[in-house]
Amino acid sequence: MPGWRAATAVPTPGKRARSRRRRKRLLVSVSRRSAAGFAFGPHYLSIARDADLVVIQITANATRTIDQKRALYAAIARNLADNPGVKPGNVFVNLVEVSPENWSFGDGLMQDGPPM
Repeated sequence: MPGWRAATAVPTPGKRARSRRRRKRLLVSVSRRSAAGFAFGPHYLSIARDADLVVIQITANATRTIDQKRALYAAIARNLADNPGVKPGNVFVNLVEVSPENWSFGDGLMQDGPPM
């Protein structure tokens, strides 16, 4: 199921693999917060959470369907439950969708925007 490239290696069903150049664009930032610096709603939307909460934010081009997004969220929760054993209620995913011209991967250039 190629398509998404995430730290959890969860692709979206039905999405074709991108070129090798695009797959190398994955950037991952991992940080750990102390209990004092990590505030969350332990029962927000009636979902039980605890101090093992994992927050995942994905910024990607706005190209996926609602069904692909649902499959992504479910696969991330399932994979994290399988390994390393995170409870599904402790998996919080935020997908931030942007258009291609909102990216600069370096050199002050807009690599994927419309031609100049």
